[in-house]
Amino acid sequence: MKKEELQKKVLRFQVMEANLKALEERAQLVTQRLEDIQRTILAINDLEKTKPNSALIPIGSGNFVQGKIENTEEMIVDVGSGVFIKKKKDEAKEILEERLKEFEKLLQEISTSAQAILVELEKIQEEIRKLQA
Repeated sequence: MKKEELQKKVLRFQVMEANLKALEERAQLVTQRLEDIQRTILAINDLEKTKPNSALIPIGSGNFVQGKIENTEEMIVDVGSGVFIKKKKDEAKEILEERLKEFEKLLQEISTSAQAILVELEKIQEEIRKLQA
């Protein structure tokens, strides 16, 4: 009976550990997305300050082309599901700031879940130690 209970505890520990790893990976992705949004907001703010007439435009794989900026007051914004619409600069920033808040909230939820799993892992680990004694 003790051996069977120990096996169940070890299995539960492994499952919880895998869940924690998945949460950590998700947190990393959310953090990267947060940083991307923050950089985009900074870039919009820089456009306001510098009013450039040319820029390097990314074309993928770390490659760029030189391009002319004709309008810094309107931007094409990703509104989800591959749909892009033209928005005024201030509206674009509002959308980005709202997304930033959503991702910050998501990151906090992930952190809370991870903390709960850590507490449970410690509890299970202690139970395993007692069963092995």
